[in-house]
Amino acid sequence: MSKDYKVRAVKAGAMAAVLCVLSLLAGKGEGFDVAKMSISLFFSVLAGIAVWWKGKFPKPVSIAIAVAAPAAALCCMEFYTHVPWDLSVPIFLVNLIFYVILYAGFTFLTGSVKRGYAIATVIPMIVGMINYFVVSFRSSPVVPWDIQ
Repeated sequence: MSKDYKVRAVKAGAMAAVLCVLSLLAGKGEGFDVAKMSISLFFSVLAGIAVWWKGKFPKPVSIAIAVAAPAAALCCMEFYTHVPWDLSVPIFLVNLIFYVILYAGFTFLTGSVKRGYAIATVIPMIVGMINYFVVSFRSSPVVPWDIQ
């Protein structure tokens, strides 16, 4: 086993474990919903596998992932505080445009689709978790004047 393989395996395992724990904590606070928890744990493990796996996807699969990733990230972030299909179509589309710009911007800034998409996925995830915990503690979302 190479050193690179071991490092990737440790990173992947740690990331998947942290995401699973956060998912379980969020599920515990909201009441355990088997469907949401299953989806959340599935994507947590899938994220770990994505970090661990070094192979390349065929071009059509890569394009499909690149197109679907912003919408998937939007839906995953919306799951923190409510269900994404409660959003009206215009609001969903405006949010999706923001995510597409975010993904394109980080891809441009990093010069790499892999790094750009990773950063563009982590930022909304962190913001979504912060908003989730703020809503849990004070029953109102994060607003601009909270940032000081």
